[in-house]
Formats: sequence, structure tokens, C-alpha cells
Amino acid sequence: LITFVFSTLTWFLLIRLLMQKAHANWHNPLSQITIRITEKMIRPLRAIIPGFKGIDYSIIVAAIIIQMIEQTTIFWISQQQFPQFIGLSLLSIASVLYTLKYLIFFIVIISALSSWFVHPSQANPFIQIIDQIANPIFQPIRKRMPIMKGIDFSAIVIIIGLQLIEILVISPLYQFGLQQLHH
Repeated sequence: LITFVFSTLTWFLLIRLLMQKAHANWHNPLSQITIRITEKMIRPLRAIIPGFKGIDYSIIVAAIIIQMIEQTTIFWISQQQFPQFIGLSLLSIASVLYTLKYLIFFIVIISALSSWFVHPSQANPFIQIIDQIANPIFQPIRKRMPIMKGIDFSAIVIIIGLQLIEILVISPLYQFGLQQLHH
């Protein structure tokens, strides 16, 4: 239950971050739900953490803080002590990156599948927001790799890239954070 609550909050924060970066429609019902769930968490942080180049760093800090609370709670329950701050910080950052990686993965998959089955004029608010978030993710790949014989390979390239990021960056950071928890 602890993991579910904190992970859900982290997902909503990161969805909001991606929606802001993609300039998604804020009037979409799903956008409104996301804003309502996350606004109280990020409002105090916005007063002290500025955004830069279209990235709202208060959202990132809020997601890391949420993960720190989750990791501390789990560690306290299992070990009856508080984790080391460096390990906790690294583990929390890695957890946010894992969540972001999986969020982007699901957005790419849902967008690719919906392009096969859902006509754009029939798209519901969920598909509309997914496509608005996915388009900036697909765009750099599609510029360099055009559609070949009617097949768009950009989703495959993005998924491979996400896996490489997990293997080369996120997993080592997570493992190092776990090692530092007890030192």
C-alpha cells in the first residue's frame, strides 16, 4: 500500500512534467485531474525552485522528495532505522528515473498502438493527451529516420534507447544507492 500510494503520486508528477514539456492541452479532463492531484505538492516548491528552458524543476524535486519519503518508510519498516542520506538520495533519484523510463515506455506503446486502431477524429481524451505527450518524444527520431515502406520504426528506436538508458545509467545508479544505504 505504501509503495502504491507514493508510486502513484510520482507517476502523476512525472505525467504533469511531460505534459508541460509537450505543451499538452490543459483543458483536457485528464490534464485537469493531474493538476488537481499535483498542485498542492508543487506550489510551495515553485516559490523557491525556478523553472528553466521549459522544465519545471519543482515537479522533479517533488517527485524525488516523494520517493525519499517512500524509501525511508520502507527502510524504517524493514530495518528499524533510517537510511543513510547519500544512499537514500541516489536511490530516490534512480526510482524517479525508473518511473520516468516506464512512463515514457507506456506512452510510446499506447501511442503506437492507438495509431493503428483509433482514427484521430475518434480519439478520446486519454488518447489525445497520450499523443500530445508522445509527439515530442517521436519527433527527433522521425526527423532522422523517415517512415520506410509505410512502417514507422521510431517507437522501436525509442524503446531500445530507453533500455540502454536503464542498463547504462539507471540500474548502476540504483545499485550504488542500495550499497550506500547501509554505510
